[in-house]
Amino acid sequence: MDGLKVEEPIPGKFLLSDEGTPQERGNDYVLGMSNASLMLASLTPRTHFKSALDLGTGSGIQSLFLSEHVDEIVGTDTNSRALELAHRSAQISGIRIDLRQGSLYETVIGETFDLIVCNPPFVIAPTALFEYRDAGMEGDSVSREIVSNAAEYMNDDGWFICLANWLIKDDWRDRLIDWIAPTGCDAWVVQRERLSAEEYVELWLDDGGVTDRAEIKTRWLEYLAPYDGVGFGWIALHKRDSFFPHRYLEEIPQQLDLLHNPLAPALLEYFAGANLAHDLEDDEILERSWVAHPDVIASGHTLVQTSGLRRAVALDPEVVSSYTESDFVHAVSTAYEGGIDLIRELIRFGLLLPA
Repeated sequence: MDGLKVEEPIPGKFLLSDEGTPQERGNDYVLGMSNASLMLASLTPRTHFKSALDLGTGSGIQSLFLSEHVDEIVGTDTNSRALELAHRSAQISGIRIDLRQGSLYETVIGETFDLIVCNPPFVIAPTALFEYRDAGMEGDSVSREIVSNAAEYMNDDGWFICLANWLIKDDWRDRLIDWIAPTGCDAWVVQRERLSAEEYVELWLDDGGVTDRAEIKTRWLEYLAPYDGVGFGWIALHKRDSFFPHRYLEEIPQQLDLLHNPLAPALLEYFAGANLAHDLEDDEILERSWVAHPDVIASGHTLVQTSGLRRAVALDPEVVSSYTESDFVHAVSTAYEGGIDLIRELIRFGLLLPA
């Protein structure tokens, strides 16, 4: 197809997108598979859902993945050309997507979904260069708007998985807590990268294939000057009946093998552990039986995950050496000051599992 490339992200499912760079193609450039889209796909739970919203569908890559386990899919975007290619991709892949043109949630007002996935146009820039990545909104407000209003469009026991950029000033977590607060949902926010203004601007100028960049770069750096940098990562929400929802924000910068090690099982395991760590009283934790995670190696002063998020948790060597013993929880909680807090953290990380 002239000017288009065809990719096969899933056997039998075909994705149409533009060849070349955004600079060459123009403002309505349609991006195909990217590291960001593959990360979102890796994070998305693949259990059966009745309904899903692919917010900012672009080429429709997330909808192709969703078609494997979701009954009804709605995909939205502001870019009419992206919707056209997503429609053609769905046709040749033999699936149905309800595609709608509009910004943010405006085309699904009054509707709710079991799952929402979103790889938004989150790039933070003084002016919008390319529609697929620049929302043309002030600062990081497009990501904030999407996250803060998500719960209104989620069913009970619903999930929301979103990639985002955020401006950093002092502690990056403070800004994200404000985004999450209106949702009333349990939340897990992970910062994967932190870039300086210089690194951030160069990254996106290169990504767009921008050649005449001196003036753009100067204005962009001035725009980001009041901040300490820009963060990139994911925001996951789970809507459940909890009077005091838990919110955990952390940095996970280590390399992750998305191709051979999908993150969705780790995400579900993490939320299950976080629910237990948050909901159980101290005596309930001590009364229960817990076992070591089978994919964790205890070595020296470190517990190392060999799958999932590949965490490495540094602990006292005596704690590590007793990790696989049946009385580990009771021994740690009584032998160490703050031992029960350590146990809670290991449960939240999924390093201790209910027997």
